[in-house]
Amino acid sequence: MTVSWSLTTTAPGRSDTTMGVAHDREAAVTAALAAVQAAVDDARVSAGPAARYELRAAGELIAIIQTGADERGRPDHGEAGNVVGRIAAERALSSLPG
Repeated sequence: MTVSWSLTTTAPGRSDTTMGVAHDREAAVTAALAAVQAAVDDARVSAGPAARYELRAAGELIAIIQTGADERGRPDHGEAGNVVGRIAAERALSSLPG
């Protein structure tokens, strides 16, 4: 069985969707999180505009992450990346036994 996942990135003047498949739902969520982390990292390096990231796995909404603004009013890609990291960490902690 395969499970689809997608990442839709919406920024001023553009909308892109990346899709893939994984062997189960958990792997699909992991793949979507990796894709959004890569997109946020690319935006940070290229000083891209603020964006909205919509992650889906198995047809279900996993998260919507919106790039905020830093103290100078610029897109805060670093904080968006931190949000992705916190989601991944929470997933890891919730799967621990006990």
